[in-house]
Amino acid sequence: MKPITLRTGAKETRWFVRVLAGFALFAIGGAINEWFNPSAPPFKGRLSWVISLVFTLAGTTGLVALWLFGALALAFSARFIWRHTPRVPTDRWLW
Repeated sequence: MKPITLRTGAKETRWFVRVLAGFALFAIGGAINEWFNPSAPPFKGRLSWVISLVFTLAGTTGLVALWLFGALALAFSARFIWRHTPRVPTDRWLW
């Protein structure tokens, strides 16, 4: 008798979780860059009003916190997606 292969969603979701984790690392790098080289107004671009608001309320530390909040949101999203993916116990998200 041939063994039954279990179909899981891990292979389809693994790449998406890796991309989210990579973006989270990128955002952490942005926070480190903002900590060592703080931005100064006037800000330009589409979301400059958000950055100006955060800078007005919290200064340069607020911009670092904004980057870290984005990184945490991406990391928690990746964790949520991986935990809610049907998989067998041997599935890993890194390999």
